[in-house]
Amino acid sequence: MTRKIAVVGASAAGFVQLASLQLTKYNLYSMFKDDEYVLIHDPDKVYPEMMSGTNPAFFDGLQVLSNVTKRWMEKYADAKDCHGYKYIGWGQSDKNFQLSFHSQTAKFFDIEMFRTAMVKDGGKCFGDGVKIIEEKIDSVLINPDAAIINGVNYDYVIDCTEKNPLFDSNAYGDPSLRPVNTAIILEKPEAGHWDYCIEYAGKYGHMTGIPLKSKQLWIYMYDSIHRKDTTDEEIMKDIQEAFPDDDVSTWKFKKRNWVPKVSNYVICPTTGRYIRNGSSLIDIMPLTACHHECVHVMCESIAMYTHFIHKDGSGIEKIKEHVEETYYELLAMDYQSHLSFMYMYGSRFDTKFWKDIKVEARKFLSQERYLHPAFFPGKPWLDEVLNDEWTDEDYKKLIHIDNDVEDIGGRQRVVPFVIMNDRTLFSELATGLGAPYADRFNMLDHCYSPEEFGTIGYKTY
Repeated sequence: MTRKIAVVGASAAGFVQLASLQLTKYNLYSMFKDDEYVLIHDPDKVYPEMMSGTNPAFFDGLQVLSNVTKRWMEKYADAKDCHGYKYIGWGQSDKNFQLSFHSQTAKFFDIEMFRTAMVKDGGKCFGDGVKIIEEKIDSVLINPDAAIINGVNYDYVIDCTEKNPLFDSNAYGDPSLRPVNTAIILEKPEAGHWDYCIEYAGKYGHMTGIPLKSKQLWIYMYDSIHRKDTTDEEIMKDIQEAFPDDDVSTWKFKKRNWVPKVSNYVICPTTGRYIRNGSSLIDIMPLTACHHECVHVMCESIAMYTHFIHKDGSGIEKIKEHVEETYYELLAMDYQSHLSFMYMYGSRFDTKFWKDIKVEARKFLSQERYLHPAFFPGKPWLDEVLNDEWTDEDYKKLIHIDNDVEDIGGRQRVVPFVIMNDRTLFSELATGLGAPYADRFNMLDHCYSPEEFGTIGYKTY
């Protein structure tokens, strides 16, 4: 039986979702080898620029099925290499710091150029049974029998749009952490000459710096709804102070607003035909400091959806239940805990934004679910991860033998925070932000950036 599956939204999530469906059809589910997939690009449903970089995992699926190489990305998508993140003015230490990928490379790229090339190719690069088309979506009808887009029936539709969901727009809740909801996006007409995401702590929020071959994007994210101290004039003044040698008023200006939200479900409970991923699933903020976890959310979602769609029959209800449980426990909560960890140590500024978000972040990480499960039960872990009783050596052992350790209290993992499963990431992040236990890690030199704390510099050490 030939099925038709639509992925709507030529977003980063949309392209990886399409590749995952096609790849697993080849590898695991030959019974669905005749399935047809279409990625529908409606320009009104996605944004013309990405407000973060990617990590190396993003391209794994794309490169298996197509020739999305470094040279292709540079020629067709204005791409530059990305080797990690640099945080300027974050935390309670007195140094800027960097997180680097584990000897891997990701990419910054112009998403509009990437879309144009992919639409022109039409999906042929992904193999038989795949189409990429551009069309305006005028009608959406989802029922238990089919998902109908512009009058065409699909067995499933996966919503990877970025602005408003295709269906059931009220089925969202508020995230526990809602630090920002507005971005001023500035385009500097000069090639970016660095190879990492910059995350700069400002007075009223934070600014991301993204280098491309032909230009730079500087994106200042802040709260324009709940605060009265964040006018455009004040934000531009704060940005200007970050670039004393430039006149930022001459850069191309754009403004974007969003409502932070978390979907009430992954798979529509009333129809089973409508699935959410990317920003239609979780849309809190595109903070690059948390992009490791953003991509983790997207990739985990993609794997779950692919399994659900390709089972399509016996045991489907059990799979749906597992998907929803995993979404809440692994995706939504881990993502928000990562955000909270980034904010809990504040920044060089003692402004209302940073005071408030520090309190909110620590409150989130003091929930019962984040009490340390194994080594000092019942105590908050956030300031006591390493201590005299639990050392760095204990930590190393734990993350390598966690399958043999009892899951105390019914938790999925024996470490309370998902980034603790990557010791290099966690130790560098905790050290850079100035966690009180940072001196207990056995580490090589941290390779701090040489510029003055809180100022933008482009050297890595």
